[in-house]
Amino acid sequence: MPERRSEKSQGIVLPSNVYFLADDYFILEERIDEYKRNVLEVGQMMGDATDGGGDTFHDNFAHEQAIRDHEMQAVQLVKLLKVRERAKLVLPDYLAGYVGLGRITTFEDLEERETLTYQVGSYMTFDREDAISYVSPVAKILIGGRIGETRTGKINEQTRSFKILDVI
Repeated sequence: MPERRSEKSQGIVLPSNVYFLADDYFILEERIDEYKRNVLEVGQMMGDATDGGGDTFHDNFAHEQAIRDHEMQAVQLVKLLKVRERAKLVLPDYLAGYVGLGRITTFEDLEERETLTYQVGSYMTFDREDAISYVSPVAKILIGGRIGETRTGKINEQTRSFKILDVI
């Protein structure tokens, strides 16, 4: 019997709690449902590729591809289910006046001389171009900062500085 891969070897090392804003949590649930449907569909494709015959899966590209697709979809589903197990819904603190989860922050990258605006988002932001995860290196530097403050930290072994221009 093959050994089960550990969570660590599958890249599923999570903190005890991962925080989500309501919109991102809703997308997480949608993605889980999508992967569940995909796993079922690909499982059906695996069966269809054998055409009911017991030996027709040998040298059968469609069957082999369906197996690969099934494994890929199942691994992604397991990862998302692990995230959901630890997910905690949080509300943004709009009264606070500092960079925090859910806050839209405009800041200047002092090295690149560009102004950027992002929402400090959930553990997973699901490809939103207007948000960065609170666990991203940039967000870790910014969180807790106030308007006018310059925050400095390391990103990929480079020291980076950001001046916070606005927080809403």
